[in-house]
Amino acid sequence: MSEKTKIENIDLNLEDIIIVFVRSDEIVVDINQKGCELLEYSKNEVVGKNWFDVFIPQSISEEMRLSFHQLLNGTYRRGHSEKQVLTKSGQERIIGWHNIPIKDEKSNLTGAILSGQDITDRKLVEERYIRLASFPAFNPNPVVEVDFDGKITYTNPATKKVFPNLEKKGLNQPFFSDWENVSSAFKDKISTEYSFGREIQLGEHWYLQQFSFMPIGPRIRIYVVNVDEKKQAEEALKESEDKYRSLFENMINGYAYCRMIFDEKDEPVDFVYLEINDAFEKLTGLKREAVVRRKVSEAIPGTKEANPEIFEIYGRVARSGKAESFEIFFKPLSIWLDISVYGPKKGHFVAIFENITKRKELEQELNSYNQRLEEVVARRTAECAQANQKLTMEIMERRKIEAGLRFRAMILDNLSEAICLTNLNGEFVYTNQAACELFGFSCEEFLGMNFLQLLELPEKTQKELMENLLKTGKIELETVHVGKDKSAVPIQLRLSIVKTAHGKFVISVIHKTA
Repeated sequence: MSEKTKIENIDLNLEDIIIVFVRSDEIVVDINQKGCELLEYSKNEVVGKNWFDVFIPQSISEEMRLSFHQLLNGTYRRGHSEKQVLTKSGQERIIGWHNIPIKDEKSNLTGAILSGQDITDRKLVEERYIRLASFPAFNPNPVVEVDFDGKITYTNPATKKVFPNLEKKGLNQPFFSDWENVSSAFKDKISTEYSFGREIQLGEHWYLQQFSFMPIGPRIRIYVVNVDEKKQAEEALKESEDKYRSLFENMINGYAYCRMIFDEKDEPVDFVYLEINDAFEKLTGLKREAVVRRKVSEAIPGTKEANPEIFEIYGRVARSGKAESFEIFFKPLSIWLDISVYGPKKGHFVAIFENITKRKELEQELNSYNQRLEEVVARRTAECAQANQKLTMEIMERRKIEAGLRFRAMILDNLSEAICLTNLNGEFVYTNQAACELFGFSCEEFLGMNFLQLLELPEKTQKELMENLLKTGKIELETVHVGKDKSAVPIQLRLSIVKTAHGKFVISVIHKTA
C-alpha cells in the first residue's frame, strides 16, 4: 500500500481533534479541517511546509524536532505530551498531542501522524485555580475555613504552625470563642461582600481575626494576623499619654492650648481656649467650665482692649509657629504674668505662664529701697567726706543684701510650695528647700527618713492611705505633720503617682493650712 493510499484510509475529520501527517523530512503531507481552523491557515498554505519551522514556536522547535526524529528511529516512546503550536496571527495554542509513527509496506518509517486536542482554555483555567489555591497555601498568616455546622474544612500550613491543635480541638479551641454569634452574623447576611473582624487574645499573643463569607460550601473563611506589635504600641502610647497627662496636671506653671481667630484681613481678633490645666485655675482664679471651649472675649471680657499686645504676640506665634517669651501686667485680672508661647500647628498656640505678681511687688519694693538708699548716700556724701568711705561700704553691703533679697525672692516665687518625691515605700528621694523649712529637717536628713513617719496618722490609716493612692493614683487630704521639733502643724497634702523610666514615684505637694 502506498503512502498516499494509507493516509487516505484515515478519517482526518474527527470532531475537535487536530490530525496532521508529517513526513520524515518534516514536511506536512496532509492536515484535517480542524487543524486548519486552529492554525488559521488554508490546507494549501499548510501542506508542503516544514512543520517545525512554520507551525511550532521557535522557543521549542528544536525540542519538538528532536522528539519527532526519536519517534521515527524508535528511541522515543509513544505517549501524551502538551506542546504549543503557532497560529497565523502569532498566538500560541497548547495541544495535548498523541503521536503515532507510520510505516510503508516494507515496514520503513516514513513519517508520523500527530493528533491532538486544543487544551489552551482548560490549561488557563487550571493555572488560574492553581494560582488561587496557592494564595492561602503560601500565605504566612493562618487561614481557616469552617462550615456552618462548625466543622473545620481547611487550614493552611501557617495555621498548623501557629495553632497546631486547632483541628484536633475544633470549636473547643479559644480561637473559636463566641462562635455561635460569629456564625449567626452570616446567616442573615449571606454575601461575599460582608465581612467583619475582631481582636482576640490567645495565650500571650493578640490576633486580628477577619471573617468572610465563602459561597462554596457555604463556609466562613477566617484570615488571622498577629497584632502583638500594634497592641504593644497602643500600650506604650497609653502609658505615654498617662505619664504626660500626670505631668500636665501636676505642673506648677499654668497651661493653655488655644486656637487663634483671625478676621478677613488676617488680623487676630479673638482666641478660643481648647484645654487648660489645674494650675491655670489656681493661678488665674478662673474655673475650667468658665474657660474651656470659650472665647477669651467671653471668659475674660475686655482682654483685647486692656492688653492688645497679647493679641499681637499670640497672633504672630499662631501664624509662624516661632516661640516667644515676655512679661506682662495682665490688667483684667490685675496680675503680672511671665509667659512663654509657641505654635504647635498653624493657627494654634500654647501659652505656659506663671504668676510673678509677688516677685514684681518685691522688685518694686527693692527698687524703692534702693532709691531711698541712694538718696541717703548722696546726702551723707554731701555732709561729710569723712563719712563717705563708711557710706560707700554701707552701700556695697546693702547692695549685697539687695542681691540676696532678689535671689531669695526668686526662690520664694518659684518654690513656694513644699515638694517631696518618694518611692512607693514612702522613702524620700528628693525634697526642696521649702519642704526642709516646713519640716525642720535638712535635705540629707530627709534622705534617711520615711514620709509616713511625718504624718500624725494611725498605722492602719497610713496603710489605707497608701492602698488608696496606689488604686486611684491621686489623693488630696488635710492632716498634720510632725516637725523635727515634734510640733504638729496642720497641712493640706496632695499626693500623685507618676511613672518614669526608673519606676513609679509619689509626688507630694504640701501647703501649710494654719
